Amino acid sequence: MEDIDLKEALDIARKKNTKIVWLGIEPVPYVADLIKVDKNQIIQMSATEISIKNESELKKFEEHIFLCYHGNTSRAVVNYIKKKGVNSYNLKGGITSIAESTS
Repeated sequence: MEDIDLKEALDIARKKNTKIVWLGIEPVPYVADLIKVDKNQIIQMSATEISIKNESELKKFEEHIFLCYHGNTSRAVVNYIKKKGVNSYNLKGGITSIAESTS
């Protein structure tokens, strides 16, 4: 499992044309503004929604970056889908570390 920082995450999303999957409850525009990306680059889902998807549905998350509050839930989701054969990334420290670095 690979934890990456925001710069790496944005680079991967741009190069591989993938999305950031936000696992929190705040609106996507708020998160997009905080991490300085277009809101269309972010998908909002819950960890539960992901856990009930079948393997072919999980393939849609190939190379996506998962983001939660502190990096723990997104790490668990990434571990889960990697066990299903889907490569993805965890944004280390979550949105809390990003918010702290911008204040």
